[in-house]
Amino acid sequence: MKQPPPSTPFSTPLSGSARQAEARIRNLFQCEKKRPPLPLLFLAALLILSCGWLVSCRSQPAAPLVVMEVQHYDTNSNYLEIPTLVLPDGQKADEGLTSINRALSGLRDSYLPLLEGPLPSGTDGYDNCCLLYPAETDRYLNLLFFQTYFVSDLNTGHVLSLVYDKEERRQVSLEDALALAGVTEEGLYLALAEQYDP
Repeated sequence: MKQPPPSTPFSTPLSGSARQAEARIRNLFQCEKKRPPLPLLFLAALLILSCGWLVSCRSQPAAPLVVMEVQHYDTNSNYLEIPTLVLPDGQKADEGLTSINRALSGLRDSYLPLLEGPLPSGTDGYDNCCLLYPAETDRYLNLLFFQTYFVSDLNTGHVLSLVYDKEERRQVSLEDALALAGVTEEGLYLALAEQYDP
């Protein structure tokens, strides 16, 4: 036996005679059209515009600019590229920006003997490399450095990465960066070892 659908106040039953259904449909199309009150429309438009004004008036922190402070290339195969981060319009640097600039200053100081003039013979003044590979997303600014040092007839390579979170305005630690990438330091070492010694 067929059960009738449950009744609800949110629907109109179409059972009954054709005359009742026709009367309902005519009533829908012949009802007097009423305009919403003009003050209500004005208030709604004002509310929508004020939301846009609030968003546009909110000051967004400016993203730091990468400014090359050291670009040194010489005939001894020394190539150095070390930037600094600055904020436009004289804005004050936050703690994250300050800590990254402190690390960049330390990196620059480690190359002072090369930058200050000719080195005496027998020193490690050849084949030193510190090349910058910057990368930027909507949220992060990454300064990646590939470094090589000439030490006792061998070149050794190192990678240094400094990451700035523009949204939270802080330096991203190595632990946070590895967690974001879903890897561990040991896993990276193992992947490199497998790549170079399969």
